[in-house]
Amino acid sequence: MDQNKKFQKYFHMFVFAYVYLMIALTIPTNFSVTAPNKTRIANTMINITDIQQSNHFRTVSVLTTNRITGFARMIYELNDAFLVSPLSYSESILTGEEANLRGNIQKQASFEQSLITAYTLAKNVKPEITINYQFSGMLVDFRSLSNPEVLIGDLIVDIDHLAFNDYELMGNYFIESNAPMTLSILRNGTLIDVLVTKNADSIFRFYPKYQIISANPSYTLPGNLILTSGPSAGMMYTLSIYFGLIEFEGLDEDIVGTGTIRYNNEVGNIGGLRQKVYTAIKEGINHFIIPSDQYQEVSDLGHLINIYPVVSIMEAIEVVYEISA
Repeated sequence: MDQNKKFQKYFHMFVFAYVYLMIALTIPTNFSVTAPNKTRIANTMINITDIQQSNHFRTVSVLTTNRITGFARMIYELNDAFLVSPLSYSESILTGEEANLRGNIQKQASFEQSLITAYTLAKNVKPEITINYQFSGMLVDFRSLSNPEVLIGDLIVDIDHLAFNDYELMGNYFIESNAPMTLSILRNGTLIDVLVTKNADSIFRFYPKYQIISANPSYTLPGNLILTSGPSAGMMYTLSIYFGLIEFEGLDEDIVGTGTIRYNNEVGNIGGLRQKVYTAIKEGINHFIIPSDQYQEVSDLGHLINIYPVVSIMEAIEVVYEISA
């Protein structure tokens, strides 16, 4: 009888352990992991025709996996190079198709803003450089489920028929208005009016959309064929284009960096910064430019790589001259 009870006790312990192990190994959680990936030469994404752009400007990417298992979470949390975090609100509600669409919206916005910023700044050095563009509206990058009348990928070309021609004015009007708004939206090639009423649960994110009419010299976008997404390479695209346009040849060291490029020349914050710095360290790169607001996230890695926090693209340009000196 005692033997039978012992057998049952150990059997139940085994079953419990087995079930727990299977849950840890196979059942997804509401956590994601961000891991280091690799760097890429910036001019493989945006190329200026008949201009020799330096191969020393590099962007950096990370790998993110959502809904990892409990066991995977435990393993990843042992290594500082990996970031384990709860799924964000957007990650938890978006379909795979919407997530892919967002990534492409962000990449295209990054291309457009990088070109406009770099050409505009380079014109101050070489007046023959020109770029002609116009503001087209605000692309919907995200909207909460409380406003299903608006879709990710919608292009808002006007609000309340006020004929906006500036992204900041249009965006501020949307943010500050508490009354119902009529959005003139271009969706699948058709212009429609949509009535939107914001509420306490409303969350919207936009990117400016520009139509680049002409540029001298011209450019191509090989990055359209490369499977990357997101806006975080904007600063490095801008540096690659700018220094190519002014034909600067003084850089002989690799510089990697991350940060969005905004319409007002500011360098914006990004995700996965620590993992991106680890990527550069792994590849033996000595210089990394980051958004100034995020310096504390990686300040402890400064003994492994030179870290340059910047607020604006003009500060990033000065960093390049400093490294080249």
